[in-house]
Amino acid sequence: MHEMTPFNFEGNQVRTVMIDDEPYFVGKDAALAIGYKNTRKAIHDHVKPKYQREERIVTPSGIQTMTVISEPGIYQLAGQSKLPSAEPFQDWIYEDVLPSIRKTGTYSTDNTLTAQRTKRLEIMEANKQTRKATALYDIAMEVSDERAKQNMLREAAKLIIGHDIESPSYTATYIGEALGVSKELVGRIANQLNIKAPEGGANKYGYWVIRRTDAGTYPQWLYTDDGASEVATELRARIEQTA
Repeated sequence: MHEMTPFNFEGNQVRTVMIDDEPYFVGKDAALAIGYKNTRKAIHDHVKPKYQREERIVTPSGIQTMTVISEPGIYQLAGQSKLPSAEPFQDWIYEDVLPSIRKTGTYSTDNTLTAQRTKRLEIMEANKQTRKATALYDIAMEVSDERAKQNMLREAAKLIIGHDIESPSYTATYIGEALGVSKELVGRIANQLNIKAPEGGANKYGYWVIRRTDAGTYPQWLYTDDGASEVATELRARIEQTA
């Protein structure tokens, strides 16, 4: 008996089992995913007998005997079909599923080429949003009107964290000037309090932006009201301890 591993192709469940370290696919599942209506006839007509076999498979509803087909059988089943979904299915099997099985011993949606392409697209989109936010931040730093500046900074934050924030944002320099200390001390206190998110991220205390200058680019942490309040509270506590 063999344990099956189900996965999906465009909404169709296709189950696979490992037999003698080789992947086999439930024939009915593969035929339906390709688009065949009469799955039994499709397997009979297109898959050579040596590439198909009857196996007892463990399923959620119990042990069932199923026709499974090997890798060459999948090639025959999909390669001889004129159905529009046959080629995408074949590409998916040979570009995603089989390379993943050979590499890891199992099929994982995190290891497929499709998943990798999706991740790359997500990273590209995130980078695009960061570039927009950085440009907006640079413009905001040149605006003298404080209300307009804060509105622009909120928009920059929204681009990065994906939702609006209620409180304005402040640089370490701005907080330092308000508290009468250096921006370096503000940064050290924030680091000691561990209120900064990992670089590129955000939390209720602030968020990261990329600053662009003539000398190059560098990450900068902007503080929300909560972040500025945490720094101010800690600074007052230190002053009281030394008084």
